[in-house]
Amino acid sequence: MRALWGLASWALPLALVFVVTPYLLRALGAERFGVLMIILVTPLLASQMELGITSSAVRRLAATLATGRVGAGRTLATFTVALGAIGILLGAVV
Repeated sequence: MRALWGLASWALPLALVFVVTPYLLRALGAERFGVLMIILVTPLLASQMELGITSSAVRRLAATLATGRVGAGRTLATFTVALGAIGILLGAVV
């Protein structure tokens, strides 16, 4: 049953995109549809440019939790600063 839910969580949004896209394109026109797609894709691209810091943060936090002591404020502040610096750098480039 879990496998079915996993497949559904992947396939249903994809199917929805294929159903909704032609209607949106027809309703908005090519130019406005293009602007909408740029707006929707930009956060996805930005999330790919975080240089693996998020997965590193999850592994480090899991290792810290396994030892029993968690300085969540300090740990999360470190990753917030790192992600903020990358965001500022990418924002300056754009």
